[in-house]
Amino acid sequence: MDTYYNFIADKDTLVRFLQILPPLEKDDVWMFILCARDKYLADEEKKKYDLKDTSVVERKIVRYSEIERMMRVLKRFHIQTGGYTDTRCNPLPPECFVLYFTINPKSIMKAVKHFIGRYLDYLFELSGTDKKEEIWEKMKLLDSHIMTDVQSNNSRNKYFIDLDFDTVDKNAGNKYVKEFINTTLKGQSEYYVIETRGGYHILITRKSMSDSARKTFYTKVKECEVAGKKELGDRFEVIVNKQEMIPLPGTLQGGFRVRFDPGNDIS
Repeated sequence: MDTYYNFIADKDTLVRFLQILPPLEKDDVWMFILCARDKYLADEEKKKYDLKDTSVVERKIVRYSEIERMMRVLKRFHIQTGGYTDTRCNPLPPECFVLYFTINPKSIMKAVKHFIGRYLDYLFELSGTDKKEEIWEKMKLLDSHIMTDVQSNNSRNKYFIDLDFDTVDKNAGNKYVKEFINTTLKGQSEYYVIETRGGYHILITRKSMSDSARKTFYTKVKECEVAGKKELGDRFEVIVNKQEMIPLPGTLQGGFRVRFDPGNDIS
């Protein structure tokens, strides 16, 4: 009997998260990005598979705001088991995957401009080189190039700031997450807490931040990180996530079910 990859572990959690997203405007789109990471594998498995720290496996553009249509796009990742492989054509195990979501929309217009410029450069290169085969090979990566251009070109609309806590030990480290929330965010900003395999992400609604929260935000981030490192070591990190991608709540991240609590409770 055929089996299939299934990255959705908790549909209710997934839907609750998607409900906080603002509607898309003009040329805005979201992106789902499926990655395979060797850090999720046991040491013996790492020797078997040829994976980078993060290998992009599949990307999908989401041009809808309706939740049911977004869910349909997500389910397209659920191909037959073994369909995702490493560079040696080894079928990848389900536990090595993470499904990322771009927390702020991407701009199709900017992506298309970048894409056109890229291929115009290729055409000029073709006319001035004897190494045409190299250029042809680059041009054949059209599908990969357009996805990269969409992923790297942000929309004018920036809804969320993502604060990424790598707590190392959640039992010891989550007190720093709670303290940051209580001293910097509670009563001053709208925020959402997401628990991941290695820590927490706090999504902060930009427009909701009070003036005092804005003024002290980066200072408080640094103070929190310094205090955490002093107790837990250099692996403890608190950073503003400039990649603006989070493990998608309700899906599996290296076998861990990514949690999202609308009440922002941290156990």
